[in-house]
Amino acid sequence: MIHLFVTAGIVIIAQKAAATNLVTGQNAAAFNSMCRLARLLQSKSTLPVLNDVKEGPYKEIIKLNMTLTDSKWRSIFRTKEGGQKWQKKPPTDPEAPADWAQRWDDWLTALKSLEDDEGKAKPNSDFFQDLNENQKSAIRPRLLEIASAAAETADELSNSKPTGDALKEATLDKHMNKLLTGDESVDPAAATVLQMFGAATSSARDGPCTAKESAPAPMSLMAALACVCLSESGSQADRICTRAQAAGENWANGGDPTVGHIHNLVKLCPPALKHELTAAELQAAVEQIVDATTATTSEFYLGSFASSCNGQQANGRCIKWSKTDGSRPELNPYTPWLKDIAQMASELKQREDYNRQVATAKQALKTLQAEA
Repeated sequence: MIHLFVTAGIVIIAQKAAATNLVTGQNAAAFNSMCRLARLLQSKSTLPVLNDVKEGPYKEIIKLNMTLTDSKWRSIFRTKEGGQKWQKKPPTDPEAPADWAQRWDDWLTALKSLEDDEGKAKPNSDFFQDLNENQKSAIRPRLLEIASAAAETADELSNSKPTGDALKEATLDKHMNKLLTGDESVDPAAATVLQMFGAATSSARDGPCTAKESAPAPMSLMAALACVCLSESGSQADRICTRAQAAGENWANGGDPTVGHIHNLVKLCPPALKHELTAAELQAAVEQIVDATTATTSEFYLGSFASSCNGQQANGRCIKWSKTDGSRPELNPYTPWLKDIAQMASELKQREDYNRQVATAKQALKTLQAEA
């Protein structure tokens, strides 16, 4: 129905849709949120390295302290059998210091930096060669105090080191690609409906567009894009996600959705530039999708919903989550393209916070190193 409004002599034309009918662009918010995530998933970006508080000043302090140790102490780090071999594990000693086992690896690393495998001093390894024995004895207690303080600082952070398993640099690109396409290795431009949904879908789309354990389901972002954006034949509302969609890109009658139409949706979301990922951008991508959802008493929906997600303009074009599978969409195990990104954002935030703490600790250790 077309209405004419006259305001200050200007004629404004507006089209009013039927009460439940979809209109062009109605799923723009849902599409824009998924497009943002699709760009990140294709970016082949990197992760910040988890910093080690024991690199840098700490290691130098322990090395300096080891420089002042006597031959009797150093001999403990070598085995008694088979010549000069390194003692990889601390020997049993009832009179050993309380931190014997905890410090062993650090002490051994320090000694290896000072001596070769045969026990000979490495070049330039005696930092106190200009001091006589009395002078060395005088500074030894203070250097031991500095080393103990450094170890305490390092321990405090090492014990709180993040242990999550969602952030793996070696498999990041493959993981991201699987969240996008359903397969870790396939090029998005060659991904199949079977890979995206986990099984053939047929023309009935309400089931394949419902998050659930059994396939077909919107287990990849490309599947979700198909559910929310592809039209239906028979003069149904078209280009519901963006006017950039080609007209007539429908979910096929009598079969799976036309895979080329799904590829075209992803082409509208070109990869972001390669960069180091941040927790803030991942969390923002998750929140934009969640903000675009609506809810009933029992379900969440992404995309326009009236009575189902079967694609008909009077019913809805959407994906559906049951609230029994998670209190929020990003917690639902059956849409890993959202849940995994939310988990990665959380773990990345922990890593960023930890790295900031390490940087602060290293400044303190640097001060101790200068004193040493």
